[in-house]
Parts: sequence; structure tokens; C-alpha cells
Amino acid sequence: VLPYPSIKSVMAALGEAQPKGSTTPFNLSPFEINVILLVLYSKAFMDAYIMSQIGLIYEPLAQEHYHIYTYQIGIIFAIFPACAGIVAYFTPTILKFISKKNALILSFFFQVLATYGLGWIHNVPDPGEFFSISILLNIWLGFGAGLAHSILLSAITVSFPTDELPTKIGAIEIAHSFGGLFGPIIGAMLESVGGYAWSFIFAGSLMTALNLVVIVMFPSFENKTAETIDERLANIDIDNTPAPALDLKYFMPLACMFAMFSLVYTEMITQLPKMFGAHLLIENLRAKPLELGLIICSRQLVVILFTTCIANKMAKSEEKWKYIVFGLLLQAVDFMLYVPSSIFPQSSFVVATASHSLNGLVKIFVIIPVIPIILEEANKNFDDPLEHRANTASSMFVCAFNLGMFAGDLIGGLLVGKLGYEKSFDLAALISWFAALIFATLFLSQTSLKASKFKRYWSSNKDMIQEPTTGKPKGALEKIEEVSEEDEESLLLRNSSRL
Repeated sequence: VLPYPSIKSVMAALGEAQPKGSTTPFNLSPFEINVILLVLYSKAFMDAYIMSQIGLIYEPLAQEHYHIYTYQIGIIFAIFPACAGIVAYFTPTILKFISKKNALILSFFFQVLATYGLGWIHNVPDPGEFFSISILLNIWLGFGAGLAHSILLSAITVSFPTDELPTKIGAIEIAHSFGGLFGPIIGAMLESVGGYAWSFIFAGSLMTALNLVVIVMFPSFENKTAETIDERLANIDIDNTPAPALDLKYFMPLACMFAMFSLVYTEMITQLPKMFGAHLLIENLRAKPLELGLIICSRQLVVILFTTCIANKMAKSEEKWKYIVFGLLLQAVDFMLYVPSSIFPQSSFVVATASHSLNGLVKIFVIIPVIPIILEEANKNFDDPLEHRANTASSMFVCAFNLGMFAGDLIGGLLVGKLGYEKSFDLAALISWFAALIFATLFLSQTSLKASKFKRYWSSNKDMIQEPTTGKPKGALEKIEEVSEEDEESLLLRNSSRL
């Protein structure tokens, strides 16, 4: 018999090889998995560090030395999430042409160039050139960040079972919070010692070292278990035409729509305190530098302290959407407490700290469940290969995250300019209340509908699926083995019609 592939292997190659909810096909060693986690957590730390330096060192340089207008700074900041979101949208297509490892090396290369460029840019003499080069550097930074985030999230998605993802994504948030907590301290020390450029040179050097780790030790994500012709064919994409950038059917389940909307909205609305938080605290509370630092750092401290506990409970839950609803409710309270507070007319240090701490909890409850929800819905509804599900889920997450940042950068300034600070934050709180209550009602109605359908099915088929004496659930194949008197063909027909 010629070793031609079977029909089963051909169908597997067309996308039915991976069963729903299957685990990684790449047979990664513990060392390779640890390398993935090391790169992922280091990247999260470095992202927060670089963003803190842009806010604390680059932005004052642009305003005070080059006299860049506020709307121009808004454009510069909006370029980064726009490019990151666009690249994340096309990442599944990019990964059809190059491997995860090579794409990750490319993304780090662009981020290293952009980081060193931000350290050099203070040598530019003309404000117009400064603005143009800033746009270019943020394009490079956004391209690298969007591609790297999509690849690394996809890598952990195919490396761990879905029920372990909340703890891993929670650890990313912890690493990011450490970067936001210590970034300003390290950056201020380096700037005081060596001037403006040293902080970015330090960040670029760390990113270069991390890229070397990727080049030497990051796994190639090739299927190491495929040995026979049938198995090799099952891992070859027969149709070489590029797939759509994002498989939008993954967006259609109600839980996925809700998770994506919540992520976009949360990131968009969070840009308000990021852009105007320090200004409001100084203006309304007359906060001193130490008080200002403690208030802003309270968010990172909450994320570091509570993420692991909440993520562990979330991993065991089958209704992760409830955590997002609770996060939206917390966000509504958060914006009602934010300076200037709608609840407490005389805002204080304690109220401001409570508001920033609640914002940290909001990030935990809203961000961590998104990818697990998308994957759980994909595992229940679609038979696509695991890597396709992982790439799509991670790209959807990065797209939504950066879309929220982009919209927040553009809309936040316009909103505050039209309505003022207090009305803008009140509007954000109102939208959060509305979204949380509407989606909670929608999901509860869906859950009760499924429960009522199950009860009707159980009562109508109780005699078929339970034994009369013990009530023990029994499958159709067990009944076939017990009843030997009946004709086999008629028994199979009867059981198939009942099922």
C-alpha cells in the first residue's frame, strides 16, 4: 500500500486537527516555557518603564524646550496605540509568512531603535523636525509593541491550558505595575546623574539584551511530535492563500462582544486620569510631590498585592463575565470619587488614594478575563486549530486595548475641553453604570434561558438517560452492551433518534 495520506489527515490539515479546547501541539520543554514567561514579563516591565519616561522626561522636553502645542502632543501620543492596533490586526497574516520567533526579533529591533531615538531626539534643533521625528519614533514603537504583544500572548495561550491563563495574564499586569512603580524612580536617578538621554539609553540596552535572549533561547514553535506523513500533513496549511487578518467570527459570541467592549471602554476612559490626573491633584488638593507620588503609586501597589489572589479565583470560575461586570461597577464608583469628587465635595488625600486604588482593581477585573473568555467561546463554538484560535484571541485583545488608548487620547482632550473635568468624569461614571447593568441583565437572562431549556430537556428524557433504580447517568453505548436480546441495527437506530 502506497503511503498516501488518509482522508482523515487531509481533513485535519484543513483545520480539524485540533479538537476543541486542546492543549499545545508544540511539546515545549519546561525550560522553553520559562523562557517565554521571562521574555513576556520582562517586556511588560520595560513597556511600563518606557511609557513612564515618555510622560516624565520626554513630554516636559517637548513642551518647555520645543514649545510643542498640546494638540500636537496628543497626536504624537495617539500614533503609538494606532500603529500598535493596526499591526495587531494583521499579526495573524504576518505569522503565515514568518515564524513567531523571527517576528518577535523584528518587533524588538524596531522598539530598540525607537527607544534609542527618544534618547537622541533632544539634539534636534528645530521644533518642526522634533515633531516629525517624534511621529516616526512612535510609529516604530507602536509597530514593535503591537507585534510583540500579539506574539507573546499567543505564545502563552498555546503553552498553557485555558484555565491557567488568568494567573499568567495577572502576572503580566504585576510586571507592568512594577515597571510603572519603579520606572519614575530609576528614570529620575539616571536623569539627575547623566542628563536626559541616559534613561532611554538604559531602556534601549535592556531591550537589546532581551532581544538577544529571544534570538538564542526563544522556542521556534515547530511541531516536534509530527513524525509520520499523516501527522506532518495535519500540520501543513494546504491552502497557502493568506487568511483574513482577523477571524471576525470570534467576535460574534455575546461574551466576546462584552469582553471586547469592556476592554476598549476601560482603556479609553482610563486615559482621562492618565492625561489630567497629576494636574487635577495639584490644582484641587495642592498635593505636594511626595503625596502626589503616593497617590499615583497606589494603583500599582493594588495591582501587585491583589492580582494573584483574584486571578486564582477567576481561573476556577466558569462565568468570568461576572468579574468584568463587577469591574465596570467599580469603575463607575472610581470616577465618582476622582478629583474633583462628585460624592465628596471636599476631596482629600484619602479620597484621591481610594480612587486610584479602585482603578487598579478595575484593571484586574476587566483586563485579565478577556483572552480566557474569547478562547472559551472559541473552544465551544469553533473547530479551528489551536494556534489559529490563540493568534486570533491575542490579536483581538491587543487591537481592543490599543483602540481604547487611541480613542482616549483623541476624545479625552476634546471631552474635557467641552464639558470640563467634573462633567467629563461624571459622564464616564454614568456610562460605566449603564454598561454594567445592561450586560449583567443580558447575561443573567441568557443563563436563566439555558437553565430552563436544560430542565425541560431533562424532564422529557429522564427515562432514557437515567437508570430506573439508581438514577445513575448512563450513555447509549452502555445500554447497547446490556440489552443483547434486541436486534443490533434497530437498537442503534432507536438510540440515535433519541440522542
